[in-house]
Parts: sequence; structure tokens; C-alpha cells
Amino acid sequence: MPNWRARAVPDWMRDARPRVVPREWRQHKHGVFAATRVCGTVQEHSRKRGLVTRDVMCCDVLITPTAHQIEAARARYSAWWRALRAVRDQLARASLDRWLVTDAMPPRAPWQKRC
Repeated sequence: MPNWRARAVPDWMRDARPRVVPREWRQHKHGVFAATRVCGTVQEHSRKRGLVTRDVMCCDVLITPTAHQIEAARARYSAWWRALRAVRDQLARASLDRWLVTDAMPPRAPWQKRC
């Protein structure tokens, strides 16, 4: 739900990058670690014990935030910026005696690096 409070700027997810994080965590006396599960087995040859079967452990992961979430947040910011510009343009055309409408605007796309 949008935040319509005065001076509220939509979150455009500054420095957001999709990251891979574990789906579940487990904790024991040595700290917090990703929860793992057995996802297969592999057979290895050992000189001392011959053929050895070992479990292959894996960790389920999530990618967060997704590229779609970042894109949606930046689209909301762009829509807010265009609406703000439309209000500024309409106020500039009105005959206001007691108010000065300036050209000052927030950055159009702050996530784009300026050279």
C-alpha cells in the first residue's frame, strides 16, 4: 500500500541487489548456520576402507529481493516522480499570487549512476 503522507518518497530499494540466502537456519552452540539436508550420495574409493558411500548435503536457498521486486519498486518511484512533475507543472500554470513554484525536483532515476 502506498504511503501518501506529505514529503514521503517511495522506497526505490537503494543498493538493492539480488542475494542468495538460505531458506532455513539452524542454531547450535557454535552459532547460526544454514539448514542442510541429504540430497544424494556419492561413492568414493578409500585406500584404507575400499569403496565408501558418503552423503551429499545441500542447502535450499532463496533469491531476495528478486529482480522483479526491485523493478517494481523503481517503477513506483518513477510513477510518483511523474505525478509530482504533473502537479508542479499545473501549479506553475495557475495564477498564484502568494506562492512561488520552482523547478526543483528530486532525482528522476536516482539508481542510475551519473557520470
